[in-house]
Amino acid sequence: MNKNRLSIRKLKNCEHIAGKGLVNLKPHTHKSFTVVFIEKGSLFVSLNYNERLVSSGTVIVLPPNNAISMSAKREYEYHSLSVHEQMCEKLCKYIENEPFVFIDDGRIADFFRIYDSFTDEDSLTDFVIGIIGEKTPSSTTILKNGNLVFLAARFIENHVKDEICVKDVADSLKVSSGYLSRIFKKIMHITPKQYLIQCRLREAKKEFEKESSDIDIAYDLGFASQSHMCTVFKGYMGISVGDYKDILKNR
Repeated sequence: MNKNRLSIRKLKNCEHIAGKGLVNLKPHTHKSFTVVFIEKGSLFVSLNYNERLVSSGTVIVLPPNNAISMSAKREYEYHSLSVHEQMCEKLCKYIENEPFVFIDDGRIADFFRIYDSFTDEDSLTDFVIGIIGEKTPSSTTILKNGNLVFLAARFIENHVKDEICVKDVADSLKVSSGYLSRIFKKIMHITPKQYLIQCRLREAKKEFEKESSDIDIAYDLGFASQSHMCTVFKGYMGISVGDYKDILKNR
């Protein structure tokens, strides 16, 4: 009898399994967000009790709490990525809760080959979202919007020290400012401008730990002045910059 031979690699909330064997699984669900890549062979896969034949090069995207079963007559090789807890929630922001399959263009195979090169789970999941977002069914508006919001958030994070506005973000994605603002608010529950402020405050907190000058921090992060930064910080964080620094000193 063929056995399932496994190689398991973990990076915090992300787990990569490389398997080879004859694996037959009864219908079951996962709490994790799972991506399966069939490297060699073929098998029958049932997603929410809809069965289909998949073969080499197929990618199965399985958001949490969806049913999957597998049935094969011959040995096959596969890779799977299971994403748990906070990183699972992150993926679910951009991908709707319906499983789907697509044929890999080589990037998923490359992803599993370079898995060990990732040093943090955020960059790993960002990489996966970037691929899956492009492969989601074109008829599913939610998926397209989720990918749009992901790209908008990444643009904001990459330009957190630049003087940007919502129009700059929208122009980079070739959509209108109004459309982007509506979709962003619907998925993220805050506006793009509020997200930019949150990103700037997150960077400011890092600089406070380095004991950098408040004036320099405010200037570098695009605040109108030191007092403006302090006002915004207290409004969002609920404490003053001075009190926050005292907390850092007493840690």
